[in-house]
Formats: sequence, structure tokens, C-alpha cells
Amino acid sequence: NTPPVYFSPWTYFAPAKAESYQISRGGDGRIGIVYIINNVGNANFGSVYFIESTNNGNNFSTPLKIYNPNFAADSLAAFRGLGLTYSLNSPKIVFEIVKQKTDGSYFPGAPAKIMFWSTSLSGIDPNRCVTISDSSNTGWHPYISKGSSIDLFAAFCRPSIGSSGSILYSAFMSPSGYVGGSPDTCSFMDIYISYSSNGGTTWKRPERINSYSPVRDWTYPCISPTNDTSTTDNYVNMMVLVDSMPGSYPVHPLNGESLAKYYFIRGGLNDFPGYSPAPPFLISPANGSLHIPLATQFIWNPTANSYTLQIAQDTAFTIGFHSINITTSSNSFILPTGILYSLTSYYWRMNATNIHGTSPWSKVWIFTTNETGIQLISGDNTKENKLYNNYPNPFNSNTKIDFAIQKNGFVTLKIYDILGREVKTLIDENKTPGLYSIDFNASEFPSGVYFYRIKSGNFIAVKKMLVIK
Repeated sequence: NTPPVYFSPWTYFAPAKAESYQISRGGDGRIGIVYIINNVGNANFGSVYFIESTNNGNNFSTPLKIYNPNFAADSLAAFRGLGLTYSLNSPKIVFEIVKQKTDGSYFPGAPAKIMFWSTSLSGIDPNRCVTISDSSNTGWHPYISKGSSIDLFAAFCRPSIGSSGSILYSAFMSPSGYVGGSPDTCSFMDIYISYSSNGGTTWKRPERINSYSPVRDWTYPCISPTNDTSTTDNYVNMMVLVDSMPGSYPVHPLNGESLAKYYFIRGGLNDFPGYSPAPPFLISPANGSLHIPLATQFIWNPTANSYTLQIAQDTAFTIGFHSINITTSSNSFILPTGILYSLTSYYWRMNATNIHGTSPWSKVWIFTTNETGIQLISGDNTKENKLYNNYPNPFNSNTKIDFAIQKNGFVTLKIYDILGREVKTLIDENKTPGLYSIDFNASEFPSGVYFYRIKSGNFIAVKKMLVIK
């Protein structure tokens, strides 16, 4: 009979919450442990430490701080998820950093990051981590969690890591643009994967590996710490949890029966099918915003390198419709002048395209342009007061009105219908001398004859225009 084997006395190494510690074994038998300090009140709250034992866990090295949050700057601190594997005897660690406060509260809707650390990286700890995923290279949506869901997810979270020969793979979760669950509501999650071929110094842009048809909740990727290779490829093997309802909901009849299953995923560097990108998450102009300039900047979270921006005055995207193709590695685009008109509400949406296809449209947001929308064409040397004919005239929805002001003073420019009723005020403010141009949008008015009247001091002028629809 084999005699019983006794474990050595246990060692208390750090206070930590669930999902915030990981253990792995190196090629020569060494044991590594990575953990997060996330107990409130600790001076190292949000930091990540690594310890290692070369004598089967009887003794561990002095804890090495590999990440130190800066609450005075971005407040990105280690949160819950992390992973550890070894490539021979070199530890390879991934972890999530999420915007937090030192009281333990966090911001699920704020940008987050997936970080990588190894002794093979250049630099000095705790400042030699590199970024695998952030808002600059991975499309994301704020994590939505309303009600009793207790998953504590973020924009990027729960990373896992494994090696396959000289290749490192890392997979993690990110919220999709879909939400569900009843009576609570939270995000359906996507799974992204990235790899490094140089020991983790640089990483390939993360790619979503799940489909949106049907919409499912893809969570908790778990990569095998070591994976097989062939003469032509480096493989990765992982498990993920897939469910028909998002989040960890209590049993509730409104959710129906859970279809949760564990899926095994296997692939090589070129085996992943690749999916069309996620819909961009809109940032600016914010939904419902007012006083937006005519040459405004559109900002979104990037999910690809090619986008379509659509703008219109109705939700069907037919009135005043513009479609603009944007190719950029950035996440912003400044709209040229001449497209938007003052005092007008616009709807906008975007989609993204990569080599695998085009995403669904983003959510539709609305904004209203600046109340003035006046352009100063030339100033100071104006020799007369004058109201010019609008152009084009007749017009359908949009026309321009130019006028010249000779002296400083209060200026009004108003629109009247055929019965002499004031229907819109375009200008009601002090102006300096100069030649001006203003856009007038008549999409809200029926066809007919209208008059525009200017008053500046003793100068008064009236002209006629015709709206035809």
C-alpha cells in the first residue's frame, strides 16, 4: 500500500476576493501565484502581486508588485479577473484593470483594459506591463447591469491565458451591444481573443470569435495553460459558457428556461473564422445634446478601420440624408461644413466593416445644431447695410441668406408666412460690422411663399422666398 501523502502547512499570502488569484506550475516544477489586493482600506488596494516557490510551496519569494494603480490619474485598478501560465520557466500573467474608487465601488460603463506582465518584458516593475486590449484597439460597449445581477463585469474582463509553443493566446470578455433579462437587465457578453508571437511584447488586435446569430451570452473563457502544436500551426483549446439569457440571474419565469451550455473551442492561428465587427458605440454628439456646431466632431468606440456614418432629419434616414464612408484607425471624424444646418435636429448612426463583413447599425442618437449657425464671410470694411437674395430660391428644405451690417448694433432676422405671421427667428443678437451668411432649414414648413426681414438700427429690408416640396 502507498503511504498517505501529507501537505505542508498552509501559507496565508494575501487577502483577496473571489476571481482574484491564480496558480500555475513552471517547466521545472516551480509554483507561481498571482493575486490582487482588493480589500478596502489596504494601502495597496487595486495592486497586483506575484510570488513564486521553487520548493513545492514550502517557501515563497517576497511578493513582487507587478501593477500599481494611480487613483490620482485614471483610477484604473485591478478588479477581479486574471490568469497565469508558464512558458518554460517564464511566468505569463494577464489581468483586468477597471475604473474604481478606493472604497471598492467601480464604474462598469467606463473604459477598461486587459494587461499582460512577464519577467521577459523590458522595464522595471511595477511599470513594465503592456496592454492587450483597450478602447483604442477593441470595440466595446459599457457594461449594463440593472437589478440583482451580481457578476461584476466591465468593458473588458475575465482574461485567460495559455501557451502553444512560441505563441501566447489570451481570451477575455467584453459587453456586446445587446441587453436582455427580466425583470433585470444586463449585457450579453462577447468573447475576444488575441495572440503574441514574441513572448508578449506585442499583441495582435483582439478579434471577436462568437456570432450574433442567435444572440447569446458568451462568458468565462478558460484557455488550457499549455496547448498542442503541429509542424504548421499553434493550437489553442478553451472552454466557454454560452447561455440564452445574460448574466447570473435568479430563477424567474419571465426569463424562460436557460439554455446554458459549456462549449469547447479549438483553433489554430488561421482557423478562427472571423466575424464582422461589433456595432460602434456612439460617444459624441451625445444623445439629446443641443447647440452642436455645424462642423462638429463625431466620436465613437472603434471596432474596425472602416465605418459608415449616416445623418438625417428623420429616423427613417430619408430627409436630409447623408451617408459618409470613413476609413480611419482613429475613433473620430470632423464633419465638413455645408452638411448640417442651424436650428435643426439630426439623427445619426454608424456601422463598422472589416474583411469578414459589416456590423449591424449602432443605436440611433439625436442632436440639435447651434441656434446661430452664422458664418462671418468678411468683416470691418463693409460699406453698406444690405440684405441679399437667398440661394437657392425656390428651394426644398435648405437655403442660405446673406446680409451685410455696416455698424455695431442689435440685429434681428425673422421669417414670416404669407399672412405676415412670424414663424421663426434666425438672429436676435448684437453683431459687429461684416458680411454674414446663415443657413435656413424649412423642412418643418409647408410649401408656399415666405418673407425674411432684417432690422439693424434704422436699416430694415424684406425679401421673398419660395418653398416647394
